[in-house]
Amino acid sequence: MTHEDYILKILRQRKGLDKNDSSKDEDFEFLSCNDIFYEVTTWEGLINYDETIKKWIKDIYDIDLDNV
Repeated sequence: MTHEDYILKILRQRKGLDKNDSSKDEDFEFLSCNDIFYEVTTWEGLINYDETIKKWIKDIYDIDLDNV
């Protein structure tokens, strides 16, 4: 799976890299969607809200992101 550039920039920064340092991008390809969602929500200041947001999406849209 190839991630969007803005997602890669967040993942890089979460791991202490410069947002343009692609040296570890291969490692990010092995992350689960749940792990990526957690990292992105945490980066955006939604700390520990990843599961809550997924529940809202399930309850509102009837889409279970854990089974996508």
